[in-house]
Formats: sequence, C-alpha cells, structure tokens
Amino acid sequence: MPGDLLELGPKETWSLITWFIYAAFLHARFTRDWRGRKTAILSIVGFVAVLFTYFGVNYLLSGLHSYL
Repeated sequence: MPGDLLELGPKETWSLITWFIYAAFLHARFTRDWRGRKTAILSIVGFVAVLFTYFGVNYLLSGLHSYL
C-alpha cells in the first residue's frame, strides 16, 4: 500500500520527537544565543527522550518493536 510508508510505529515516532528536541536545542544555541541553564535543561530533556525511546517504547508501549 502507498500509505504504509508514512505509518510510523511508536519507536519511529519517539525517535522523531528526540530529533526535534535536539534540533530545537541547536536552533536555540545558534540563533537565540542560549547558554548555561536553559540549554542544560533542554539537553537533559533530549536525553530523557533518548532513554524513553530506547527503554520506554520497548517495555511500556505495544507495537512492532516492543519486547513484551
């Protein structure tokens, strides 16, 4: 089916969310001159998204890439 390519599972969706968080981090650093506490918080949020993409999607959500 042509539309199957655009159907993303939970792993792909959370991976895309992680990419958006880190893109916002880089955008804030280079265009808004964010430094210090703001960028630290945004990078921690990005790392939490990475952890959720790896562990949360695999063990908490059902889908193609779940282990349970």
